[in-house]
Amino acid sequence: MTTDTRPFPDMPIDILREVVECAASSDLQSALSLTLVSSYTRQWTLPLLYHTVRLSSSRAVSTFHETLSTMNTGSERLTPSIPLHIRVKNLAIFALGPMDSIHRILSTCTDVQSLACGFSVQHMLHFGPRLVSPARELHLLGMSCRDGIPFTAIPMTTTHLHIQLSLDTLPYMNCVNDHLPELTHLALSVPITHVKSLGLVLSVIECILENSSEIQLLHLQVMGFKGGELVDTIEQSQKRDSRFIVSRTPGALSRQWMEARRLPYGVWPAASHL
Repeated sequence: MTTDTRPFPDMPIDILREVVECAASSDLQSALSLTLVSSYTRQWTLPLLYHTVRLSSSRAVSTFHETLSTMNTGSERLTPSIPLHIRVKNLAIFALGPMDSIHRILSTCTDVQSLACGFSVQHMLHFGPRLVSPARELHLLGMSCRDGIPFTAIPMTTTHLHIQLSLDTLPYMNCVNDHLPELTHLALSVPITHVKSLGLVLSVIECILENSSEIQLLHLQVMGFKGGELVDTIEQSQKRDSRFIVSRTPGALSRQWMEARRLPYGVWPAASHL
């Protein structure tokens, strides 16, 4: 059976698909438009649209939850061959709610590999003892740790954790190894505005590394207008664990997460690429 490729009847199907996928990858609006051209361009485009999903508002959360709930109830020609919730590999929810919709999205998207949270993770405990997500890479950003570090909510199978903390909550990271025994990569984004704070920061990092043989990389990202100056001070220190690297935060952490879906290193860089 051949695929009807109208309105491009003279173009080989493999070339046509490559053109469609390239256009969909380059521009979101083009990708959305291509889903309306025909059933076959829709099937090619949907995996690209849903591979990485970012929800930044309550409206986006509610709309995405509704989309997942109703996608398989329409026309057979429009129903994706693979359910959309399985297509989602990278999921970022930076909206603060509604919490019930966030919980249902997390429960539905069963093949997520990287999850970024901007909502209060502590509040998710109302729905169960831990975050309902198979992702082993977790980014707790923005307001996610406003009520403290939610160790009891983080899946114990987490191997990669990026967490945005204040200097007040940073010392609680001393016990991270007790809660996350499979953790191998840890990134801490901390606002540091004065050299006097470096003693506290470096003592916490030293404690984490001394108490874990599993951690392969600890990446400190210094936030604040003096970030570059403080990074230089840390790098000039005489003794540092080879697993520890430091850099200045490259900008908004939410944008860094998105860019890491395209770049080879992101928040888990090889030391030689800093």
